[in-house]
Amino acid sequence: MLCGPCVCLLLCLVLSNTVLMKSTVQGTVRAKPSYDVSTAPAQSLGELETCQASLMLMMQTELTSLRTKVSRLENSLHNVENATSRAVAFTAKISSDRDRNQQGVSLGHQQTVIFNEAITNVGDAYNTQTGIFTAPVAATFAFFLTLMGVNDSTDIYLDIVKNGVRLDMVFALGSSDLYDQGSTLLTTHLRVGDQVWVRQYRGNAVRGGPWTVFTGYLLHAD
Repeated sequence: MLCGPCVCLLLCLVLSNTVLMKSTVQGTVRAKPSYDVSTAPAQSLGELETCQASLMLMMQTELTSLRTKVSRLENSLHNVENATSRAVAFTAKISSDRDRNQQGVSLGHQQTVIFNEAITNVGDAYNTQTGIFTAPVAATFAFFLTLMGVNDSTDIYLDIVKNGVRLDMVFALGSSDLYDQGSTLLTTHLRVGDQVWVRQYRGNAVRGGPWTVFTGYLLHAD
């Protein structure tokens, strides 16, 4: 049997251990919430916010790029529609003829034949003052020329030229074949600003009025 002092000492040791264990357990319990609630979630939220910000920046950049591409495509389609839907056509004749005396319209060497009366001039690409057609768009065009020779004159030869280079030639006999006519139809590709006109190659006169007519029109734009 233990003596009184021994029992008291034993009780003191048990109580001390109990208090120490309780203190340790309470400290552990307090530390755990401090780690889970305060530290870990704050770091995770920060990383998430950074990731979201990067993702939003990427999306905004991609959206801006897509808008630029769509704008360019719309402009391109608009230009194509304008080019393909644009009507270009003309028919012009020489208003004066002096046919009473069968003199026709006098022409000099390499002279540009000016068809000064436009019957049709859609797009205003043909100039009745200069006799020159200027392509407003890059496209394939068709041109038609018909002429009549003067009975009291020599044979007449006319060129259709593009930027000064002959594309085709039309001729009609003069006094050797009364009221002789000639004509041609051709197609050619023109760039913007290219010019087409009719010029004298040989002979000194041609019938005017409805007898000598120059026509051109757009077939297909680029």
